[in-house]
Amino acid sequence: MKWFHDLKIATKLLAGFILVAVIAGMVGFVGYSAASKIATGSKSMYDNQVVMLRNLGDANVAFLTARLEARKMLSMQEASQLRQSEQAIEEQDKRCDEALAAYLKAPLARKSRRSLPHCKRRSPTTDTCGRR
Repeated sequence: MKWFHDLKIATKLLAGFILVAVIAGMVGFVGYSAASKIATGSKSMYDNQVVMLRNLGDANVAFLTARLEARKMLSMQEASQLRQSEQAIEEQDKRCDEALAAYLKAPLARKSRRSLPHCKRRSPTTDTCGRR
């Protein structure tokens, strides 16, 4: 280490600053590459998870609308009103099925796949015994 002690102070300072600059550059490169990985991962998560939540929301809205129509049918007397409500329920049921099918097309996590059989539902036009 005698050669290092023999160097001038200006040379030692310059070497120290260069070393610190190289280390800072390496830290910056690692940070930048990690940030780009995070950006790619967040875009993938948005495309595959958050957008798919919209489909679940659409399915929920359709199901609740059909449920509301079924509830309204209880107080209806006229056959024409009952047919209109039944058509509205069938339309909402179709929308719900379409939204769930769109959700299933996404690459889902294992936990989400396992919970889907519990999502099977009874038609809102039938009671628990299957009678209309």
